[in-house]
Amino acid sequence: MNEFKNRVVLTFIIVISFLLTVHAISLAMHHHAQVSTDWKEILLLVLGALIGTFTKVIDYWFSKPPTPPTPPTPPTPPTTTPTPTNNEMD
Repeated sequence: MNEFKNRVVLTFIIVISFLLTVHAISLAMHHHAQVSTDWKEILLLVLGALIGTFTKVIDYWFSKPPTPPTPPTPPTPPTTTPTPTNNEMD
């Protein structure tokens, strides 16, 4: 259960970071903020990394869970029937 809780917390952190970054970019565009070329590159790298992790989060929560591989079945040993002896036939 602790592992599930950690995944939910991490998911919220990633989604909130992504949404805040996109919101900050939208505000900067709306207010015609001047950003230097170096900062634009850094911002685009951060946005690209957040998009990558955001897609992993979406894949985790909305894809089918992987089915565990089934172990191979061991071969069944051949069944032997006891052969009747001469005493049993009389």
